[in-house]
Amino acid sequence: MAARAHWAGALADLVETMVSILTVAAARKTGRLPSFRVVSNETITAICTESPALEPEPTSLVFDRLFVARMLLVWDNHTHRNPEEASTYLYVDGREYVVGIAPRGLVDAIGTGDAAALCDALKVADRVISVPYGAV
Repeated sequence: MAARAHWAGALADLVETMVSILTVAAARKTGRLPSFRVVSNETITAICTESPALEPEPTSLVFDRLFVARMLLVWDNHTHRNPEEASTYLYVDGREYVVGIAPRGLVDAIGTGDAAALCDALKVADRVISVPYGAV
């Protein structure tokens, strides 16, 4: 049971990283938090930003400065894409877990089940984190 909880916690950390990278990059560019489109299949989950339908209510959000700096460093060191043209993903293939930054088309490829487009998007993706399966 402890091993299962550890695995679930580590996987949650990878998902948080996947979402945070895109959130912080989009907020830096637009000055506001994005809404997302999320798609998944058996091996991969990807997100991209979407235009919000309504203007958000003014709120005051506080983010840890170090966390924001780390997420922006990850983005800047791995891609030159605009956040609106990108997606982030978590891929699990039995050998490793990969968090990366890909073209926005990855989300559509997963959503439509287009295996060729999915492979094409992953070929040009930027791998950010790779963790061997079983190490989590």
